[in-house]
Amino acid sequence: MISALRAPYSVPLPAPAALLRPLVLLFLMLGLVACTGDEATTGSDSGDEGPRATPVIGVEVSPRDLSRQVSVSGSLEPLRRARLASRTDGELTELAADIGDTVSRGEALARIDVSEARAEQARAEANLADARASFNRQQRLREQDLVSEAEFQTTEAALKVAESETRLWQTRVEHGEVRAPMDGTVLYRHMETGDSVEKGEQLFEVAEVATLLARVGISERDVQQLQPGQPATLRADALGGERLEGEIRRIHPGADPASRLVTVEVQTPADTPAGRLRPGYLVRVSLLVDARPGRLAVPAQALGTDAAGDQYVYVISDQALERRPVLTGVSRRGWTEVVRGLAPGDVVLAVNPLTFEAGDRVRVVQWYDEAGE
Repeated sequence: MISALRAPYSVPLPAPAALLRPLVLLFLMLGLVACTGDEATTGSDSGDEGPRATPVIGVEVSPRDLSRQVSVSGSLEPLRRARLASRTDGELTELAADIGDTVSRGEALARIDVSEARAEQARAEANLADARASFNRQQRLREQDLVSEAEFQTTEAALKVAESETRLWQTRVEHGEVRAPMDGTVLYRHMETGDSVEKGEQLFEVAEVATLLARVGISERDVQQLQPGQPATLRADALGGERLEGEIRRIHPGADPASRLVTVEVQTPADTPAGRLRPGYLVRVSLLVDARPGRLAVPAQALGTDAAGDQYVYVISDQALERRPVLTGVSRRGWTEVVRGLAPGDVVLAVNPLTFEAGDRVRVVQWYDEAGE
C-alpha cells in the first residue's frame, strides 16, 4: 500500500542538460540577429571607404581687391565764386540780372544813381582843361625864358592835381555800375530796383557752376597717401546715389589744430549722366588711400595659430585636410591677405580650423561666397 501511494512521486526528472539546450539555442539565434544588424549598419555608413567625411564650407583662393578707402561727406560748392558789393552810396536804379542768369565777364548787372558824382566829374574835367591850357602857355614862355622855373613848376603841379581830380570822379562814376568779374551764374541777388544801398553792401553772388567741388576733412595719417589729380568717387543723394567720377584738385598745406584734419578739395563736373549737380548738394566722397588690388586672400576665420605663433590654414586635397603654413598681410572686410603659402585655385577650409586636424576627411557642401559672406 505504501508503495502504491509513492508511485506518482517517482516519475524521473529531466536531466539539466536537456533543460539548458533550448535556452542556449535561443541566445545563439538572438546573437546572430544582432551581429547581422551591426554589420548592415556599418556597411551603410562607411562601407569600404573608411571614416565618414565631415561636411564643411570651403573657399577657393583667388585674387581680391583689398584696397582701403576712406569715405567722408561734404557739401558741393562752386569752383569759383564772387560776392559783389556796392562801391558807392546811392539808389539802385536798374537791375540787369536775376538769380539763375548766366552772365559774362564785364557784363553790367546793376546800376546805381551817381548823378552827383557825374556833376563833380564834369567840374573836374573843366578844371583839367583850364590847367592844361595854362600849362601849355607857361611851357612856351619858359622856352623863351620869359617866366621863371618856379612859376613853370607851379603850373605843372596844378595840371597834375587837375588830372588826378578828374580820374577820382571818373572812378566814382564807374562805381555806379556793378559788373560781373567772371563768366558764371548768378546764385543770389539781395536787392531790388529802388532800394538805397550803402558802400560795401552785398548785391550779388556770381559763381562758376560748371565744375563743383567738395571740401572734406581727411586725417593726417590718411592724407599722406593722397595727391592732386588722384581719382575720387562721389555719390549724391539727390541723384539717387549713383557713382560719379571726380578727382582731387588741391590738398591744403596745413591741418586744423583742433581736429587734426587736412582739407582736401575734390572736384567733379556739374553735368552728369544721372542729372545736374547743384551747389549745396550733399555728397559722399570715397578716396583710395591704400591700393592693394589682385591680392590672394582667405576668410579671416580660416586662419589658425599654433603654439609658436605661426599661422596656418587647412587645404582640402582629395577630400582630406592638409595643414599649410602661411604668411599673412593686411585684413580688410573679413578677408586676410596671404603673402606666401597659397596659390590661386587652392581650396581652403573656410571655418574655424581649431576643431579639425590634418588628415581629417571632409567634403565641401557649400562655398564660402555662396554662404552669404
